[in-house]
Amino acid sequence: MKPKRNGLAICLIFSIVALAAAKQVAAGFQADDLEVVRVFIFAGQSNMVGSDSNVKDINRFPPFTGLDQPQDQILFSYPIGRKDKLASRGWVPLQPVGEVVGPELSFARRVSQVTGASIAIIKCATGGTTLGGDWNPDDPQGFQLYPEASLSRHLATSSR
Repeated sequence: MKPKRNGLAICLIFSIVALAAAKQVAAGFQADDLEVVRVFIFAGQSNMVGSDSNVKDINRFPPFTGLDQPQDQILFSYPIGRKDKLASRGWVPLQPVGEVVGPELSFARRVSQVTGASIAIIKCATGGTTLGGDWNPDDPQGFQLYPEASLSRHLATSSR
């Protein structure tokens, strides 16, 4: 019986030490998280643009209420569309673009609420594009969206 009690005591001590260490590590990560900006890239075609959505319809859907207003705490940089691109020309507060509601609006609001961390969104979206041409990283053709979505391009035009 004594070996089992010793083993149980060792397991209990190990568990207490591991729990205390995990709490200390988690506290360290939380402090670091406040200094890090998480960058999310939203890239794609018409669904990413937010086609078939409209700012004037937001209040019809209670979970999305308020997404028509700028989210000042979230950085946003974007080129959206084809020849008549809408572009932020640097970082702006996250907001609808061209009266269209994209998926980045609700995503960013929820992630910032849950994590409390700083967030930046890069959105590059154009309907009717192809992976083999427009989004090809090695030989971009057409609208050449892969280079347009690069983080370095958005950081170079940063205004904040």
